[in-house]
Amino acid sequence: MALEWNLNGRLRLAITCFALGYLVWAAPWREFNESKAVGAYTCSAALITLALIPKHTRTWIAICASLTVPVLTDIVIDVLHLSK
Repeated sequence: MALEWNLNGRLRLAITCFALGYLVWAAPWREFNESKAVGAYTCSAALITLALIPKHTRTWIAICASLTVPVLTDIVIDVLHLSK
């Protein structure tokens, strides 16, 4: 039997608060090193993705979705930088 991604509202809120707290702590908008700023934003986006995944989704799909977000974000940022 496959494990399901079943988070209650409190856990979803806790994950979201942690992601936002990490953003405030890392302060990527003040960072001069662009790669560190992008890393902070993509890490927070991955955590928020985990909080937004609906119940009864298989766990491996939830993890793959949350890992796909930073990769796609990096690809989009690279494409946007190449177009300048």
